[in-house]
Amino acid sequence: MAKLEISLDQIDLQIIRIMQDNARTNNADIARELGMAPSAILERVKKIRTEGSDSSI
Repeated sequence: MAKLEISLDQIDLQIIRIMQDNARTNNADIARELGMAPSAILERVKKIRTEGSDSSI
């Protein structure tokens, strides 16, 4: 089986933690908590899901 390489930074890990704590948290609330734009959070969530690391979200 091929090893999956995923590159996540601290912000990605914070997003994952927030979503694990409450999967119903929307992008705007995550953005507010992290001091980022909602559109930036949306792009990061899409990247996380595309890379397959959201199996625990």
